Amino acid sequence: MKVKQIVHLRVYRGRELTYNKNGNVTTENWVIKEVYGIREWYTFLSMLRPNGFCEIEVERVTQEQEDGRYVDSHDFSKIVAEVAEAFMLPENKPTTEQQRIAELEKTIAEMQSMLKGTYMPPKENIVVPNKLESSNKNIDVQGMSKLGEMEALQAEYLTLKGEKAHHLWKAERLKAEIANLKS
Repeated sequence: MKVKQIVHLRVYRGRELTYNKNGNVTTENWVIKEVYGIREWYTFLSMLRPNGFCEIEVERVTQEQEDGRYVDSHDFSKIVAEVAEAFMLPENKPTTEQQRIAELEKTIAEMQSMLKGTYMPPKENIVVPNKLESSNKNIDVQGMSKLGEMEALQAEYLTLKGEKAHHLWKAERLKAEIANLKS
């Protein structure tokens, strides 16, 4: 028959222990009893920090006797060490945020090294001709002469008829309308 051990744990809830002016703990606390060595025991130990406990202490350990009675165990240092180890935050293990940041920094470094391999410095004294610049000058001169002619025809139509010419009329139509008005 396997001896069943009941561990009496006092757990303190919150971010940190608080004390009153007499030095007594005022943090919410209570005793939890767990059977040592079963699956529930290890699950409980793994969830100490996520459950919001700021402190935990082993108050006592009782063992079941052959006749069904429970007697206090005097040497439970192994259990105390196991609880303390489970409650400690691992110092070397980074948090999930730290792991994600490290992965992103690694990816950025890889991308930068790839870009450095493909970078070619520009050659000196290269002048790229601006083809639009020379062609725009010709268009502007031709367009301005046509625009000037249209404006002159529209102004003449306005003085003769007293109203503006239709905006879609071309120069030929305006000349014909002006000729009809003059005759």
